Amino acid sequence: MFHFFILIIGFILFIELFRELRAFLFLLCSRRNRFCLFRDSIYGDGLI
Repeated sequence: MFHFFILIIGFILFIELFRELRAFLFLLCSRRNRFCLFRDSIYGDGLI
């Protein structure tokens, strides 16, 4: 049962890291338009 809590905590940290990465890609998009096309092709949901 203890390993289950470690797995959940690790998953939450992974999601937070992924959101930070998406925010970083969004900043790159605002500076270079070619990154904007790259970002839209991967994150078509637009949840940033």
